[in-house]
Amino acid sequence: MKKYMAIAGLVLVTVIWGGGFVASDMALDSLSPFQIMTIRFLLASVLMGGISIRNLKGIKKEEVTAGVFMGAALFIGFSLQIIGLQYTTPSKNAFLTATNVVIVPFIAFLICRKKVGFRGIIGAVLAIVGVGLLSLDKDLSLGLGDGLTLICAVGFAFQIFLTSIFVKKYRASVLNFIQMCTAGILSLIFMIASGQVHLQVTAKGWWSVLYLGIISTTVCYLLQTACQKYVDEIVTVREDEIASAILALMENQKLVAEGAGATPVAAALFGKLPLAGKKTVCLISGGNIDVNILSRVITRGLVMSGRKTNLMIALEDKPGQLSLVSDIVSGCGANVVSVHHDRSDANMAITSCFLKLGLETRDAAQIETIKQKLTEAGFKLVTERA
Repeated sequence: MKKYMAIAGLVLVTVIWGGGFVASDMALDSLSPFQIMTIRFLLASVLMGGISIRNLKGIKKEEVTAGVFMGAALFIGFSLQIIGLQYTTPSKNAFLTATNVVIVPFIAFLICRKKVGFRGIIGAVLAIVGVGLLSLDKDLSLGLGDGLTLICAVGFAFQIFLTSIFVKKYRASVLNFIQMCTAGILSLIFMIASGQVHLQVTAKGWWSVLYLGIISTTVCYLLQTACQKYVDEIVTVREDEIASAILALMENQKLVAEGAGATPVAAALFGKLPLAGKKTVCLISGGNIDVNILSRVITRGLVMSGRKTNLMIALEDKPGQLSLVSDIVSGCGANVVSVHHDRSDANMAITSCFLKLGLETRDAAQIETIKQKLTEAGFKLVTERA
C-alpha cells in the first residue's frame, strides 16, 4: 500500500512541477535566470531548515557530502533548464526536461551495472523519436534552447539517481536542506559573477518566484524524497559477497546457485537492505555455474568468511624460524595447508626469506589472533593474499 501511495505522491510532484515551467517563464520577464534560482533555492533552504530544525542536530559528514552531490546535480539541471527556457517555449522545455526519466536507467547501468530492460529500451527509442519530432528543425538542426534543455535532463536524471541511493541511507530532511543550500549558494555565486545583482521585480515576478520556492521546490522535494523511500531502488553487491552467498546456500540450504541467482541472498547477508525484523524472501533463480568457476567461488567464499587465508612473513634465513612460526600457528588452532619458502624475491634482504603460508581457520577473529601472536613474537607480516 505504501508503495502505491508513494507512486501517487510522485505523480503529484510531476503535476506541480508542470506549473513550475509556466511560473519560470513568467518570472523571466523581470528576473534573470540566476536571480530566479538564487531566490528560489535560498527561500527553500530557509523553509526546509525551519521544518527540519530538530533533525539537523547531530548532522553527519556523510549526509553533508551526499546532499552536496545532490545539490550540485540539481543546480546543473535547473540552471540549464531556465537558461534554455529563454530560447524555447515552456511546453517544449517541459517535454524535453521530462526525458530525464528515460535517462535514469542508463545512468544506473553505467554506474551500478544494472541492466536496462526491454521496456526501458523501447521507452528510450520512443522518447528520442518524440524529441526529434518536437525539436528538430527542417534541416535536422537543434535549437539552442532545446539543446540546453536536453542537457539539463541529464543533470536532473543524476539528481533522481543520487536521491534514490542516498535516501535509503540518510535522513531525507537533512538531504533536502543540504541540497537546497548547495543549489542556492551556487546560484548566488553565479549571479554575482555574472553581474546580475540589481533587482527590478514586478508583482507577477514575485508571485512566480514565490510559487517556485515554496510549492515547486520546498513542497515537491520534501514529497519526492519521502516517496522515493518506498519505490524501487538499486542495490549493488561485490563479487566477493556473491561468492559468500553461493557458499552459504551450499552449506546451509544444500542449493547450488549461479552468481546472478545468489545476488539477492548476497544483498541480504551483507546488509544492503534494511531487513531487520522483517520476513524476507530471496528469489534464487538459476543454478547454471561451471564446475571450475564453482571451485573458485568456494575458495573466495571461504576467504570472505575468514575460513581460509594466506600469510606472507619475512624471516631471518636461519634454522628454527619455520618451527617457531609453526608452533604459533598450531597453538592458535589453525591448520597449515601449504608452505612456500622463497629466497629469490628482489625486495628482501640478502640474509632473509619470505615464508608464504596457506591456512585453514575458523573465522576472521582467529586470523587476527594469529597475526597478533606472530607480530608479538617479532615476525613481520609483509603482505597477505587471498
